[in-house]
Amino acid sequence: MVKFRKRYKTGCIKHWRDFKMINQTVLKEEFYIRYSMAGYEFDLRNEIWHLKKNLTINLSFLHDVLDKCYHEGFIHTLSYFAQEYKPETAYSLFGKVKSIILRYAIRSFSEHELICAYNNLQKNNYRKFSVFKGFLIKWNEFGYFGIDDNACEYLKKIKIPLIDIGDVVKRRDPNLGPFNDQEINMIVDGLERGRKEGVVSKQCYVLIRLYLMNGRRPTQLMSLKHRDVIKDERGFFLNIPRIKQRGYYFRVSFREVEITEEVWNILNEIIRNNISIVKESICEELDENLLNDLPIFLSTPQLAKVSEGIDFSEYLKNDFLHIGTGHARIWLKKFAKKMKIYTPRTGELLNIHPIRFRYTYGTLLARNGGRVDAIAFAMDHSSDTSVGYYIKNLSDNVNVIDKAVERYLTDISDVFLGKRGYQGDLLQKALTMDIKKENKNNRNCDSCQHFKAWGKEVK
Repeated sequence: MVKFRKRYKTGCIKHWRDFKMINQTVLKEEFYIRYSMAGYEFDLRNEIWHLKKNLTINLSFLHDVLDKCYHEGFIHTLSYFAQEYKPETAYSLFGKVKSIILRYAIRSFSEHELICAYNNLQKNNYRKFSVFKGFLIKWNEFGYFGIDDNACEYLKKIKIPLIDIGDVVKRRDPNLGPFNDQEINMIVDGLERGRKEGVVSKQCYVLIRLYLMNGRRPTQLMSLKHRDVIKDERGFFLNIPRIKQRGYYFRVSFREVEITEEVWNILNEIIRNNISIVKESICEELDENLLNDLPIFLSTPQLAKVSEGIDFSEYLKNDFLHIGTGHARIWLKKFAKKMKIYTPRTGELLNIHPIRFRYTYGTLLARNGGRVDAIAFAMDHSSDTSVGYYIKNLSDNVNVIDKAVERYLTDISDVFLGKRGYQGDLLQKALTMDIKKENKNNRNCDSCQHFKAWGKEVK
């Protein structure tokens, strides 16, 4: 059984006989209890940190690879990320840092050892090393032993090439990128057919509808509770939790989005069914406040684990009773298979993954002329730095680009098509006519002393 969020003082330093990883002298603080953003308690003295349901960090590798003098710095730095970042992010960060330490046999964090690791860095480890670099810099900022200033300065100077995170969006990857219009129509058609035939559950139906309507992250929708379904004089709404941003713990901050009356009605059908299931399972009456805290996407297997003698409200403080994103992905895969949705782009079964709906939503906003800041807000980004790839390289922009360069390329095209003979001066003018070197004289490129025409040899 997981521990739930309940703050208390430990009093004085305790003795830990069975704690293999570090001894009594390493951690010097009185308080060892921390809380993940999902509301789960973890103890710095333990090897296993429970960050959320079915998500744990195992620190047992530390005593095999690093001297005890590095444990305090590593543990406290990692605890910062475990508290301030989404559990999935903290878990991923830990995995990348651990992978680099093991892959390059790092036993200390001296400048020399970091130089050796960087010099042997392979392309497939670029992203991992970038995360590792950020982890060590934060370690140094906290002032714990292990990362001296020279090593930190070296890390700040090195440049690590990274794969563009928006690559699958930009190149319209048929398996991982946004859906095209035809695929969206196929999903919607399959959804309506499945509902009429009774082969698609209400939960799966409404989940896909929500993915299509607002482009929210899977975890955000999985965190919804009954109280988030709203109807007032304005219309029908969902109060969706924010989960990606630093400092936003489980269901602390929200953004309201509008939904259709149809979706609102289906959500209320799910709510009524959830209440019946819970009442039958725990055999006790629940007040309205507790009923409102029940998850929309209720996990019946987790409900079966509820223990007698524990206040039921404790199970509602985190995601214990919520279906996980992995379960939701299974729903989508089964839906595509059941409704026989095959993409014309590859001829294979359409990969209906939650994140693809998000990519699609952002792409459609960009296609319809949305500004970067508007797209960032609609997709619940804290800044607009992560949404630029929705606007760049849109297939719809090809015609605009073609028109912009047409006047430069017409003469070149005519040469290749045999419509005219090669005339170097003409082509030179075509390619340099609007290009200027930005200097105080604002001169044309072909008047610059450094300009070399095609026909001239560059020495």
